[in-house]
Formats: sequence, C-alpha cells, structure tokens
Amino acid sequence: MAGKICFWCFKARGNHAVCPHCGYEPGSDSGQAYQLSPGTILQKRYVIGASIGFGGFGITYKAFDAMLRMIVAVKEFYPAGLVNRGGGEKKVGIFSGEKKAEFQKQLARFLEEARNMALFSKEQDIVNVFDFFQENQTAYIIMEYVDAPLLKEELKKRRFSQEEAGGYMLALLEALGKVHGNHIIHKDISPDNIYILPLDSQLEHFVVKVIDFGAARLSDG
Repeated sequence: MAGKICFWCFKARGNHAVCPHCGYEPGSDSGQAYQLSPGTILQKRYVIGASIGFGGFGITYKAFDAMLRMIVAVKEFYPAGLVNRGGGEKKVGIFSGEKKAEFQKQLARFLEEARNMALFSKEQDIVNVFDFFQENQTAYIIMEYVDAPLLKEELKKRRFSQEEAGGYMLALLEALGKVHGNHIIHKDISPDNIYILPLDSQLEHFVVKVIDFGAARLSDG
C-alpha cells in the first residue's frame, strides 16, 4: 500500500518516488519512530497518513476516511513520559504505578475534550469533530482537516493590517461567544490554537477556526 498511495493527498502515486499529484515525498515529514506508521488503519475505516503535528500530549495525523471518502485529521492521545511505542507497532505501552494512574486521568481529560468539541460540530468557526473512540490502549479524535495556516505561523511571516487584525479578532470573539454560551471556557486561546482562513468574499468577513479544547472546563457561573 505504501508504494501505491500518497499519504498526503491520498491519491494513487504508483511507483513514483515523489507524488505526481501533490509533490509529497514519503519520509520528508518530521515523523518519529513512536508515531503510527502511514497506512495504519483505525476502526477498519481511517487510513493514517503523514504526521502533521505532535506535542506533549498528542500526535496529529492527516488521514483518509474510507467510508465518507474524505481527508480528515486524527488526534491520537500520546502523553510523553507516560507511554511508549516501538516503531511499526500500533498499541501503546503504558508505564506502571503512578504513571499509569496519571495516564488514566489524562485519558479521561482527552475524551472530555472530544465531547466538548463535538458540541460545536456544525459551527464554521470551531473545528468540527466527527468521531472519537478508544483503540490501541489509547484514544483518538477524528476531526475536520483544515487546509489553512495557524495564526502562529502567519505571525512569523508578516504583519497584519489593522483591518485584518480587527477582522480576525471579531471572528475569534464570535467563536468564543458560542463556546461560552454552552458554559465552556476554552482556557487556552493562543496563536497555536487558531487557524485563520482567507476573507470570505461572499460574506465579506474574516473566518477563524478554533481548535484544542484540552484545557477547557465546564462552568456554572
């Protein structure tokens, strides 16, 4: 399979070393040995592709939903220091003792993140969650794949005009209004967690996509 499918655009690349459709070269991304191998299948449905991000608590992959025939993003719960995994393996190994207890605590928080995000699955300014489940002794969130830069990345490249800065700020506040309206406080709004999309020419307004509800808490006041 690895020699026939591009794990970036998920089109047939035949025996080409570089994908003729998107230019992706296998092995050119920053994947690590402990990450799921491209071509791994979850739930007999999701085909894992290239890694597109990883941090202290998770790994995000580009993937293909073979049922709905579309590209998605898969976030895998992988807390550094609490688990390990050998190259080519699917299941994570969970450390024992206090680390196992901490893993279970963080896993519950990860699943709560999925439930929080799923509340906004029809909103255009919050990344949609399509599915979440436990497998391989860990858990996964299946999300909308956003083909747009993070605010963090754009700030490194250029300065925003007053119109852009104000437009994106208003769009962010509108998204947070929906979150707070459901008695959820995000608690981790930063340039790392905001995708920015081009100005919508039809609606004439700026669009953002808010992600990562891992620190969110329900609030009753």
